[in-house]
Amino acid sequence: MIDNRKLLAIVIVLSLVGVISLFFYSASIKPKQVGISEMNENLVGSLVQLNGTISRISTFDSGATSIELVDLGTNATITIFLNADISEVWLSTADPIPGATLEATGVVEIYNDEYEIVIGTSEDIKIIEPATSNSVQIWQLLASPEIFDGMTVAVKGEVRSYDTISGGAIFNLRAEQDNSTYYLSCVVFEDDIVKDLGNGISVEVIGEFGYYQNMGNWQVVVDGEENVTIINH
Repeated sequence: MIDNRKLLAIVIVLSLVGVISLFFYSASIKPKQVGISEMNENLVGSLVQLNGTISRISTFDSGATSIELVDLGTNATITIFLNADISEVWLSTADPIPGATLEATGVVEIYNDEYEIVIGTSEDIKIIEPATSNSVQIWQLLASPEIFDGMTVAVKGEVRSYDTISGGAIFNLRAEQDNSTYYLSCVVFEDDIVKDLGNGISVEVIGEFGYYQNMGNWQVVVDGEENVTIINH
């Protein structure tokens, strides 16, 4: 018959073996690399890793944070969820602003009929490229403008409806995609660039994309001559 001390020793040994086995099992689990547009019901409950561009960040009264990521190639989006504890730790060191590229590792879940990635620790989410400018096409911006709201974007097109304003110029950028023509409103605040711009000139502009209520439309606002590049006259 096993006495109490031997029984206790056996229990402790078995517990240690279980903990060690669980540690090595957890360490062996590798997240599946997926794209945002590849989300499907077969991935629910799976550990995945993906990259995307931050388009929107929301912090709730509870302290939790929700981050919307977009795939600039497909305009597919997904929500990344951080509970209050993880959010507090991560936001104390990270600077997540729209336009930054994020890598997230977490479990796929469904919330309000939409896929989301639930982060397990603050180490599972990291900014791999700070916000600079994201090269997108005009049709992408106009197809899903809310996704890019507040983001710094770089767009190319042909200047149309050019006009000068106090301290700069306002015009449309024209571009074609799949036999359709798109026009994007742009405002440049720079006196020196005005003399170089005009209708028919192809340019690339870098600025903040957003909805401007006083104008009643979505615009790219460009600040500074260095953010306008003339491609050809």
